[in-house]
Amino acid sequence: MKRRSIGLLLVMFLIFGCVFGNNVNVAQAATNTYKPTEISDVLTNPYMGLVPMATRKDYSQPHSMVYAQLLWKDFEPTKGNYDFASFEKANNFDYWRSKGVKINIRFYMDLPGSSSHKDIPQWLYDKMGSNKGTSYNYGSEGKGFSPNYEDSYLLERHNLAIKALGNRYNNDDSIAFIQLGSLGHWGEWHCWPYEKADGGPSGVFPGKKVQEQIINDYLTYFSAEKLTMRRPTTLAKNNNMGLFNDMFGDKQSLEASGWGWMSQINNGYTDDVDIPQPAMKDWWKTATSGGEFANGDPGMYLTSSTINETLRQLEVGHTSWLGPCCPASNEASQTYINKLLVKMGYRFVLKSVSHSDTATPGSEVSVSMKWTNKGVAPFYRQWPVRLGLANSNDVVTYTTLTEDIRKWLPGEEKSVSGKLIVPSTVTAGEYTLVVAIIDPATGNPGINLAIKGKRSDGWYALDKIKVSGSSSGSSSSSGSSSSSGSSSGSGSGSSSGSTSGTINWDNIAAVTSSTSQSALSVKVTNDSKYFYMRIDGTNLGGNSEIFLDSDNKAATGYIDSKWPLAGMDYMVEKGKLYSHSKNDSSWNWTKVSSAEISVTYKSNYIELKLAKSVLGNSIGLSFKDVDSSWHVVSTLPWSGNYAYYKMK
Repeated sequence: MKRRSIGLLLVMFLIFGCVFGNNVNVAQAATNTYKPTEISDVLTNPYMGLVPMATRKDYSQPHSMVYAQLLWKDFEPTKGNYDFASFEKANNFDYWRSKGVKINIRFYMDLPGSSSHKDIPQWLYDKMGSNKGTSYNYGSEGKGFSPNYEDSYLLERHNLAIKALGNRYNNDDSIAFIQLGSLGHWGEWHCWPYEKADGGPSGVFPGKKVQEQIINDYLTYFSAEKLTMRRPTTLAKNNNMGLFNDMFGDKQSLEASGWGWMSQINNGYTDDVDIPQPAMKDWWKTATSGGEFANGDPGMYLTSSTINETLRQLEVGHTSWLGPCCPASNEASQTYINKLLVKMGYRFVLKSVSHSDTATPGSEVSVSMKWTNKGVAPFYRQWPVRLGLANSNDVVTYTTLTEDIRKWLPGEEKSVSGKLIVPSTVTAGEYTLVVAIIDPATGNPGINLAIKGKRSDGWYALDKIKVSGSSSGSSSSSGSSSSSGSSSGSGSGSSSGSTSGTINWDNIAAVTSSTSQSALSVKVTNDSKYFYMRIDGTNLGGNSEIFLDSDNKAATGYIDSKWPLAGMDYMVEKGKLYSHSKNDSSWNWTKVSSAEISVTYKSNYIELKLAKSVLGNSIGLSFKDVDSSWHVVSTLPWSGNYAYYKMK
């Protein structure tokens, strides 16, 4: 009896100790499931929607892209002199960039108009061979000049013109897409009508060799994800290029056997010069689908009798954007315009989120979500999903998940899970769980979700989480946010050292970590003058490389396949600081001699001290452990996004 009483008391002690003890962990906390309220509003989101002409600013309909047409004669008025200034001024580049509106560009050699003219430069025409091309008059379809695309001098200068465009715009985040418009009337890769109004041919479309040479000019100087074509080709398929339909809304042009846009995409076809071209049936799953309304009149496809067919064509073509012929200035009933805009492109809905309702500083909160895409197309950029904790003023910490939203196909439900790391510096109190999809070019939320709860900072407020227990960090819960660039860890820290500069790294949480490689954790902090970084591990190599994205933008700096969302502006190697001026993956680094830097290399840790003035307030960072033979042994973060730190 005595033993049973003692045992019972022990069990009761353990139960009450777990329930009322100070250390409440995730495993003991209740799990809440929160279901956001879905909305039916028109959402203005990047890389989708209406694409009106960039030459105007007074559009009544919301839009995130504009269209800029570039005639070769205007772009290169004299040989080798590319007039970007006039092109960008006429198309209001500065204005659109200030509004965050992206730009589609199509390059023309032949754009039919109301009067006789040429769209290639006069100096080019003068130096071409004896067969310069064909002047045409189509009557109501327009007048113009179809150049001889086989001319060797034209092809040589075309390559240089596209090179100039690529050098200027390939790494420009404000340029959404480059439409391959070099060949054919209207830049549509055909010479229809095939006869002039007064008889005779309207121009000669080139053979396979020239077609592929023109396409390769673009592929050489632009990333394939920016390129779109009028119809399928072998190079478009092999390089995962997007497609656009310039006769959107016209059912016959969509489905007619042999020449209909979707017929060619689904079945392949033989082009105007009898070249077999492949099908690209599932291109929309990985590359954009766009176009513009047919016949110069979007309103005729947005009526009570045509709207259902228009919406069906959105689904069949998985269309993300339409323009420049589009209803951007109320060319139709607002009711039907809204139906178009709500269905077009991607539309992300967070259906539910389940999470622990309590946490302690230094713990992890397990979160699982269910998302669905109610649009007709995916999103085609690798933008990260972030989970965070926020107070009324700020997001105080967040974690970047490894989820790839490019795989969120229409109609599918996606289960997404991750761990939100609560840094030891977060003070006790009630916080809001928040979520956002981040634009890597800005580091800020970039996609509007079809749910309620959007905050003024672009994050979406979800449910509440109570953080209890003591904090070893600052006394204010509204301090600077910090996070992990992967789901492996998150945290922040401030310098707790003395005036001698010694830092107590034990009180600073890792921004990224691992348990199964030579590099185990990365910690960062700063004071008023210096940025500090420490990498802990085992057998760390002296050739190791520290990468720093000083402006937190992918559009500047070195691009590494391990962290494709980062543009690393600086690298530290062998105690020296180097900068990278281009936005590419070339190993072209320039030594920076003016920055104050010191690095300590040990087998179990590496410490960096760098003048804070070199860096911005929000930086990305990553690390490669490299051995004596320059082989990469391990990386942090392992892959995906980079780690992130916000200066204090």
